[in-house]
Amino acid sequence: LIDGPDAPDLLIRELNQELIVGIWNDTLRSNNKFESYAETDPVLAAQSIADSIYYFEGYKIFQLVDETVSPSEYNNVDKARLVAVIDVKNGVKRLINYDYDASIGALIPTIKVQANDNGITHTLNIKEDLFATGDKKLINNKAYFYSSIAYAYNDYQTFDPANPQAEGQLVTYLEGRGNIKKYKAMPHIPMPQADGIALNSQYGDSPEVKQIDGFGSGGNDLELIPATVDE
Repeated sequence: LIDGPDAPDLLIRELNQELIVGIWNDTLRSNNKFESYAETDPVLAAQSIADSIYYFEGYKIFQLVDETVSPSEYNNVDKARLVAVIDVKNGVKRLINYDYDASIGALIPTIKVQANDNGITHTLNIKEDLFATGDKKLINNKAYFYSSIAYAYNDYQTFDPANPQAEGQLVTYLEGRGNIKKYKAMPHIPMPQADGIALNSQYGDSPEVKQIDGFGSGGNDLELIPATVDE
């Protein structure tokens, strides 16, 4: 049985009616360190299919109704709600798996993920409670629960439901089972913990830098301003 990519670890910073979530993979224990997960499906390989490898494709971040929710319930909207899908920018957005239903003798399609194809990011800010029925703003000093999973993708040949007898990938989406954890977070005013120091910055703020010598960016991701791109 092929294992999908391990879920990432989440590091949550608690702020005033806001949570900042950091997403990372353990470089020693994760099978998706550096987001390099690639696993051969032995069933596809046994059929001599050339494209038999599942590659890491993205993350799903969930808000849970409480700490008792299990991963098998993440598709139950009464128990878990999708905060964000973060996926590789490669043109792949919607992944559909086809499962055989013996009661009707047919393959049933299920949309497993609908992504935005914006590329992988490793931070996320949360300001809304997805289970709130009125005002959705996060409430300070109230506990919220989150979890994450990672998934992989393979489509060696796109399945055509109009011709089910033909070959095609029935399982394009492969969800990981390892390292799935639940995280408790409680937004609050952080100043008392920082000796009264106020944060005069917002999520997404960053300094503008100018390179005066050398080449490259030292392995750091940089967003170039239009003038630099033109130059």
